[in-house]
Amino acid sequence: TYTEICEVSGEKLNGCGINPKHDAIYCVTADGDRQFVRVQCNFTNWTIGDVPVAGQLCYFGKTDGNFAATFDPFTGDYVYKRNGGEIEKLN
Repeated sequence: TYTEICEVSGEKLNGCGINPKHDAIYCVTADGDRQFVRVQCNFTNWTIGDVPVAGQLCYFGKTDGNFAATFDPFTGDYVYKRNGGEIEKLN
């Protein structure tokens, strides 16, 4: 089981990964034009047991759709695989 700590409503997300350089979560929107986004949640006054924080998305622009993604721990590049094709990176 897990504890939900941040909720982003109105958008489906896919290919999420945590950037190890600054601990931010990045994803691609799953509907429409596949935007590369950072999930922003303010945990200043949040403690375990509280309701999830309302998150926001910071949009960086359109990208290819993907099914799985992570961050390269050495370079910080967003690495993803799309539609059964080659592994690609967004830096």
